[in-house]
Amino acid sequence: MGKKLRIDEIARTELERKILHISLSLLLILPYFWTELNAPIYFAIIALLANYFNALLLKKPLLPQEIKRNFTNMRRNIIFAFIQRAPQPLAKNLETIDLLFEKIEKGIEEEISKIERNYEKIGGYIGITHGVLGVLVSEVLFSKYTFYGILALMIVDPASSVISVFTKFKHRLPRSWSTLEGSITAFLTFFLVLYTLGVPASQAILISLIGVITEAYAIEDNLLIPVIVSLSAYILLLPTS
Repeated sequence: MGKKLRIDEIARTELERKILHISLSLLLILPYFWTELNAPIYFAIIALLANYFNALLLKKPLLPQEIKRNFTNMRRNIIFAFIQRAPQPLAKNLETIDLLFEKIEKGIEEEISKIERNYEKIGGYIGITHGVLGVLVSEVLFSKYTFYGILALMIVDPASSVISVFTKFKHRLPRSWSTLEGSITAFLTFFLVLYTLGVPASQAILISLIGVITEAYAIEDNLLIPVIVSLSAYILLLPTS
């Protein structure tokens, strides 16, 4: 029973991580729908911010706790000031609100701690940094074909990882953390999305296969998926808007 609960917790944590992953990927794909944005400049700014934030966490690892502590103290001071001036019934309600805020803060802190991987706690959020860097390099080299690289980053990695966790890594690929089930799911999902977007079936199959292989065997998939898939899309001359 305890083992099952542990597996369920791991699966839920991985699902939360990948929801965050998809959300950040949506941020990266924005210039291809909001054409007024200059994609290279947009990606360069995000890359700069991601690297700066990562460096800040590495040099000042206690900064998040310090910010949280200052925010908590400020909130408590404001509520305490209201409590001193409020009638007794309202004062009790304010105390209840203060406790509610405290529980919310604790819950958010626990969730963030759960979805952080051990190496992220030591070396910062390198996955995010590498992902943005990979997209920036792709945009400089392959321009609009980077759309496919971001799409692969958004679909292939989350689909493969989540399915691998939920199937308990039963059929792992040779020399990889990815599984057969996860890779097949990622392949089919990416293929269907590409085909729906008007990519010919033969090209969609090839690009999906390249994306899945990169995800399974790249040392840092967040860095290489956008670059390799964008390069492949460029070589195959996939349709661009």
